[in-house]
Amino acid sequence: MLKFAQISKVKPGQFDQVIAPVRSLRSPHLWMEQVPVLAPSPDLFHKYLDLRKEGYWNRESFREIYVPQFLRELKANPKAAQWLNRLYLMDKRGKNIALTCYCTDETLCHRSILAGLLAGAGCTCWLEKHEPEIRYFNIYKELG
Repeated sequence: MLKFAQISKVKPGQFDQVIAPVRSLRSPHLWMEQVPVLAPSPDLFHKYLDLRKEGYWNRESFREIYVPQFLRELKANPKAAQWLNRLYLMDKRGKNIALTCYCTDETLCHRSILAGLLAGAGCTCWLEKHEPEIRYFNIYKELG
């Protein structure tokens, strides 16, 4: 199972592996593997910060701006595809994996996009507040 959670809610020893798809870890831990290739690019992260600062960060801006760019970034990066395949295989082998970042609202976070991609591929994914949106997998496939 792939569990997607806020970094502060994940403790050592709870999972077979803890993966942090973030560009930087504030407090690196030996029990957590940082995977920046599954994080938003600096460009996308700055767009998010600008939208938030201007008061435009909401479900619409997430859906219309953030999701498409993040999916394009993943699709264009072969190392991201390798990691998605690796996560798929870990799930199929029955591993208990946590994917975590700093965002407090998972509905406006890249980890919910990752959950939708992997759920659409057939993984067992758990998000705290909602079901994974498989439409992200369909959008990703349509990118060619």
